[in-house]
Amino acid sequence: MLVSDFGLAHTRDAMPGDRSVAGTPRYLAPELRRGVCASARSDQYSFCLTVMEALGLAKDTVSARTHRALRQGLSEDPQSRFVDMNALLAALRPSQSRILSQVLGIAALLGVLIAGATGYRLALRDQHRRCVAELDRKFLLFDRATKARVHRGFLRTTTPYAQQAFEYAARLLEQHTAALHRASEQSCELGLSAGIAGDGARARSECLSRTAAELQALVRVLEAPESVVVERATQAVLSLRSPLDCLQLAPDPALRAATSHPLRDALAHVQALTSTGQWESAEREVRQLVTTAQQQQDRAVEAESLYLLGRLQIERSEFSASASSLRRSALAAEGSREQQVAAKAWIGLAGLTGEVLGDAARGREYEELAQVAVERLGGSDVSLIGDLALLRARLAHRSGDLATAEQQAKRALDILTASKGVELAESSETARLYGLLLLKRGQADRARQQLARFESALQRIHGSEHPRYARGLLTMATLLHEVGQHAESEKRNRQAIHILERTQPSSSPVLADAVMNLAVSVQDQGRFEEALGIMQRALTLMQQVPQQPRDDGVRLVMINLCDLQAHLGLDDAALASCQRAVMLFEQAGEGMHPELAEALRVMGVIHLRRKQVVEAQSVLQRALDLAAHGGLWQANRAAVRFALAQALWGQKKHAEAVTMAKQARTELRDASGSADTLAQMDAWLSQRAGER
Repeated sequence: MLVSDFGLAHTRDAMPGDRSVAGTPRYLAPELRRGVCASARSDQYSFCLTVMEALGLAKDTVSARTHRALRQGLSEDPQSRFVDMNALLAALRPSQSRILSQVLGIAALLGVLIAGATGYRLALRDQHRRCVAELDRKFLLFDRATKARVHRGFLRTTTPYAQQAFEYAARLLEQHTAALHRASEQSCELGLSAGIAGDGARARSECLSRTAAELQALVRVLEAPESVVVERATQAVLSLRSPLDCLQLAPDPALRAATSHPLRDALAHVQALTSTGQWESAEREVRQLVTTAQQQQDRAVEAESLYLLGRLQIERSEFSASASSLRRSALAAEGSREQQVAAKAWIGLAGLTGEVLGDAARGREYEELAQVAVERLGGSDVSLIGDLALLRARLAHRSGDLATAEQQAKRALDILTASKGVELAESSETARLYGLLLLKRGQADRARQQLARFESALQRIHGSEHPRYARGLLTMATLLHEVGQHAESEKRNRQAIHILERTQPSSSPVLADAVMNLAVSVQDQGRFEEALGIMQRALTLMQQVPQQPRDDGVRLVMINLCDLQAHLGLDDAALASCQRAVMLFEQAGEGMHPELAEALRVMGVIHLRRKQVVEAQSVLQRALDLAAHGGLWQANRAAVRFALAQALWGQKKHAEAVTMAKQARTELRDASGSADTLAQMDAWLSQRAGER
C-alpha cells in the first residue's frame, strides 16, 4: 500500500526637507548645500576654497597653474572637478623654486583649514541625519495605523485562523520594517564615508527602493484580504527579499538608469498578488506588464515579469508555456545583469523540466546554468544558494538517488535555519522533505524527530485550524503508517481532513491525498469494506484535481484501490485497477517509476493466488527491479521481495526463496515495519523450514 508524500525604484540624488546646515556652511560644496549626498569630489571644493583664501595672503607666489587647478576644484558641477584628491594634489604640486613660499603659505592657512574641516565634519553629520530621516519617512510602511487596518481586514474574512495568522504575519512585517530601517541607516553611513564609490551608492539605493516598494505593495494587499490571502500571509512576508542584502551589493559602473516608479510599482503589486495566491488577477496584470516593459525596452522589469508569469502558468498546469516564460526570463535577466532573477529563473526551469516534464538531461543543463548565475553573486544571496540545494534534493529524489537527495535537503535546511531562524526553517517544505527522505532511507527514529518538529512548528505558527498545519498532520500520519502505528495514523488523517474540509475546495489535491491516506490506515487495521468506500471517495476527489503530466495522484489512488480490491477477493476488479495504473505510468513516459512496483506486486499476488506461478515470478521480478531503482518506501520494497520469495518457492526454488524472504524480513525490520507483517514472514519461514 502506498501513501502520498505530497510531492509538490528609483535612485534619488536630492534629499528634500530642511536645507539648514551645521558648522561653517560657506566651506561646503554647492551640492551639499542643495542636500545631495557627499562624495570625495565634495572634499575637493572645501579644500580648494580654503587654500584659495590662505594663498590670498601671498598672491604674488601663486602660479597660473595653481590658479587653474584651484578653479577646477571649485567647479559648481562635481563632475567637472578632479577625479580624486590625488589628481588635485598632483596638479597643485609646486615647482622647486617656489617651495619656500608655498611652505610659508601653508603656515598661514592652517588656521583656516582647521575651521573648514570642523565645519565640514559637522555638515556631514547633519547630512547623515537628514539622509536617515528622509529614508525613514520614505520607508515607514507598517506603522500602527497600517497594522490596525491589516488586523481589521484579516478579521473581516471570518477565516477560523485569522487572528493567529495576523499576529505572526504582523510580527514578521515589523521585523522586516526594522531591517529596512537598519539597512537604510547603514546605507547613509556608507554613502557619506570618504572614498565610497557612487556606483555602490546607486546600487544600494536602487535595491532599497525596490525592497520598500515590494513591502508597500504587500501591505496594501493585506489591508483588504480574501481568505486565500490570510492563508498565505506568513509565506508571502517570508518571500520578501531581505533589506540587509542590499548592503552586500558590489558597485557596478555599468549600472543603468533606475527603472521608473510606475513600472516598479506595478511589478511589486504583481509580486504581492502572486505570493498571496491571487493568481487570476496576477496573471492579467503581469501580461500587461511584460508588454509595457518590452515597449519601454526595460529588460530588467521584463525579466522579472516573465519569471512571475512562468510561476503563474505552473499554477494553471500550463507547463510548456511556463518553461518558455522562464527561459525568456533567464535570458532577459542575463542580458540586463539581473543575476538574482537569472538564478531564480534557471532554478525554476530546472525543477519544472526535470520533475514535471521528465527531461532529466535538460533539467541538469538548466541546473548548471543556475549554479553559474548563483556563483556570479559571490555568495551574497544565501537564499538562492539554499534554493539551489533544494532543487538538487528534489531532482535526486525524483531520480531515485535518495542518498544525494537527503544530503542536499539537509544542506538546504541548514542554510534556511541560518537565514530565517530555527522555527521558520522547521516549518518549511524543506524540513518536511528532509524528514520524508530520512524515512525512505530507513532512518525511522530520526525521521520521527524531524517530522514531529515540523508538525509542532506549523501549529505554533499557524494554529490548529490552518491548512498548513493539516499538512503537518498528514506527513506525520505517513510516518506512523510506515512504522505500523495504524490507529495513530488514522487519528491524524481524520484530524487533517476535518481541517481541510472547512478550509479547502473539493478540488484541493491535499484533501484528496488525506482521504486516500485515511483509507490506507483503515485498511491496515483490517476494516476493508470501510476502507474501500473511503478510497472510492478519494478517487472521486482526485479526479477533480487538475493533473500534471507526471502527477502521481490518480495513479496512487488506483494502486491503493487495486490493493484493497485484492484483499476483498475482487481479483478481476483489482487487476483492472492495477492495469489502469500501469497504463497511466506508461502514458506519462514513466515505465520505470518506482511506485509502479506496488501495482506489479499486487498483480503478482493475484497470479500466485490463481496458481499462475510463472506469471507471478515474471511480474514480481520486474517489480523488484523497479523497487531497487530507489524512491520506493522501504516497507513496500520488503513486501515486493516477500511476494517474490513466495513465487520462487512455488517454482521449487527453495533455497533462493528462503534467502529472499529473509532479506525481506531484515528490510522490514530495519524500516520499523508492521509487527503483524513481521510475524507473517516469521510464520512463513518457519513453515518452509519444516517442509524442507
